[in-house]
Amino acid sequence: MKFRPRMSWTAGPLACGVAFLVLLAPVTALATTDIDAAASLFGRAAAAWGMRLSPDGSKVSFLRNHPQGFPIAMVVDLKTGKGNHVVASDMGKQMFIDRCQWANDERLLCTYYGVQRVRGDLRTMTRLVAVNIDGSDIEVLAQRQQRDNFALYQGDVVDLLPDDPKSIWIEFDEGRGKGVSRVDIYKNRLKSVIRPKVSVWGYASDGRGEVRMRVDFDRNWLDYDYRLTGEKKWYRLYRERSDDHTAMYAPAAFLAGTNQLLVWDAVNGRRALLRETLTDDASKPREREVVFAHDEVDVGELVVLGKHRRPVAVAYATDKGRLHYFDERIGALHDRLVDELGDVAVTIVDESWDERFYLVWAGTDREPGTYYRYDRQSDALSRITDTHGHLDEIQLARMEPIEYPTRDGETVRGYLTRPVGAGKGPFPLIVHPHGGPRARDVWGYDWFAQYFASIGYAVLQVNYRGSDGFGAGWAGEGAFHGWKRAMEDIEDGVRHVVEQGVADPARVCAVGWSYGGYAALMSPLENPGRYRCAVSIAGVTHPHRLYTAAVGGSALRRYRRSQIPREGPEIQEGSALVRAAEMPVPVLLFHGDRDVNVPVDHSADLARALEKAGKSIDFVEFENADHFVERPAQRIDMLQRIADFLDEHLKKKPAN
Repeated sequence: MKFRPRMSWTAGPLACGVAFLVLLAPVTALATTDIDAAASLFGRAAAAWGMRLSPDGSKVSFLRNHPQGFPIAMVVDLKTGKGNHVVASDMGKQMFIDRCQWANDERLLCTYYGVQRVRGDLRTMTRLVAVNIDGSDIEVLAQRQQRDNFALYQGDVVDLLPDDPKSIWIEFDEGRGKGVSRVDIYKNRLKSVIRPKVSVWGYASDGRGEVRMRVDFDRNWLDYDYRLTGEKKWYRLYRERSDDHTAMYAPAAFLAGTNQLLVWDAVNGRRALLRETLTDDASKPREREVVFAHDEVDVGELVVLGKHRRPVAVAYATDKGRLHYFDERIGALHDRLVDELGDVAVTIVDESWDERFYLVWAGTDREPGTYYRYDRQSDALSRITDTHGHLDEIQLARMEPIEYPTRDGETVRGYLTRPVGAGKGPFPLIVHPHGGPRARDVWGYDWFAQYFASIGYAVLQVNYRGSDGFGAGWAGEGAFHGWKRAMEDIEDGVRHVVEQGVADPARVCAVGWSYGGYAALMSPLENPGRYRCAVSIAGVTHPHRLYTAAVGGSALRRYRRSQIPREGPEIQEGSALVRAAEMPVPVLLFHGDRDVNVPVDHSADLARALEKAGKSIDFVEFENADHFVERPAQRIDMLQRIADFLDEHLKKKPAN
């Protein structure tokens, strides 16, 4: 395999007329104790993300941040190294570019998202924009044809129709149902393919111009229906209760041109990938076989590539992320890339339509990531760019997989990040529970953990019970139902790293986001002698409020409510808002005022309750920020404030 050096990039003008350089000036290396410099480096966005390969393999599209803090889409010619800005976020309407994909070699489809107030409620909205790669001929697809001015989601592509370079299929809302329409991506004309049906959530194709699947729901049931290839009749695939959050069955992808369907389902209590054969008699049991299952963890994601988005592999995570390839040719290529690039995680991201060129990403916990292009014809691997070049001169910390026993004899997996060059410890400790709660921490570059490690803190992340990825038994009813067990698992992790001599038991603070913010607030309430402070970002403070405030269609609302206790003493006991007068430590709260996931009132009301109770409380509300606080300036400000808070409460040991 030949290895070529990194390509150089230059930039053209932004589509709206603003000109600036693609690559910012290099950043001075960081001194690990410089809080402001660390916040500026780790809080800024990646230099490139969401990269995709053009159909002919000659160009890449990607997103990066404008210096003023909003995403823009770019295209770079990999032969000349020249690039240009294609389209920018619409700051006037607070609509931000979320991702872009290639419709053909000259035109991109970019999905925008934003949070708007609709009939009194904050709701997420999406729009789909078609644009030439030189920034010309911009069309907001389907918007003017939408009868309902409050239509929320207009960015769902059903099929790119790669054999028809002028058209795509999209989901089209009308009334309370969805249909499928063909859209001319140049002239913005629509033609109905499937008439809207009340209660249909969405559709899926086989990637070759056949709609093969739909999701239908009513008040009580969620139904998956299918079509046989070449037919129009719908058959029932599977039915589940609309509030059953434990069900694992779901369609994954059709094997194009066949009646073979890849599905997710439970094998020995863990999520696995299976293949089913569909027939015209839905009442009979289907032939099925296991494609891949793991005996320790859930299989997490299907990897698809190429012109027709064919399935090639599944991803899963044990101590680190893994891939199982059932496409032997792509699997062999992956192994070859690993041999060439060394001890890094390698992902084949994209494939040119003639299967000659491949977009490759490689990274580790201490190498945030690099994009490459591989040419199968010349057997050459070319480096495109680092995703976080501004961190090249910084020595990042190792994210160490750990295991520890719980008080009831289970084993919890997690990760420990120690500060670089600070000796063996014990260190002041940041307990950083993940959000979700149906999520899990995974090994890799973590900007949040690396920030704290860079300024002298050890960081503990644990996959407590209620986390995703370890089977139905581990997830249980969900961590809002099993919150006490989740807090116990977190506390047992703290005890473990203290006993290992890594953490100073007198200097521990909990810092979490979303459900992690909830856990960060509940941890000192449940273990008041352990913690010296708590930081919650967009955190839940009273779970029952999520139950009563759940919005959306009836099935979606019932599903959300199923994750939260409706009655019983745990409603009050599991609420930091109710227990505000008990809070034993200083608290720092952050929240965006456009948070749809967890309304800002969760933090605002807790701040008032803590202040009324005479507790130490600081509350920062970010303007025009959603649940993820994605603007770099706000993230940098947040990191600086957290560092000052930690310095005040953790750097000095308490007097005896």
